[in-house]
Amino acid sequence: MKFSINPDSFTLGDMEDFEEVTGKTLKDALKPVPLYEDDGVTRQFDEKGRPLSEANVTAKVLTALVWLAHRANGNPDFTLAEARRVKVTELVFVEDEDEDSEGNA
Repeated sequence: MKFSINPDSFTLGDMEDFEEVTGKTLKDALKPVPLYEDDGVTRQFDEKGRPLSEANVTAKVLTALVWLAHRANGNPDFTLAEARRVKVTELVFVEDEDEDSEGNA
């Protein structure tokens, strides 16, 4: 299953639907949180000394994103129930290819 998730293609209605399903705004659902060592106090850093963080995407958030992405990518009749039946192994996650460029903090 190949599709893209581009928040710029979401409508206000899509955003409302996302909030209704997840109980979160898209920004809050995908907001990166700092990574800490096992002690819970010491921040983790990459090889260049930059603090590491990651988004903790829940299954509910992922399902809603699949649902909205399909609707935005030309399948407006794709349902939330159909999104729930998508197997995790069918999803392909890609990172921004230009992550070191300015503006990709």
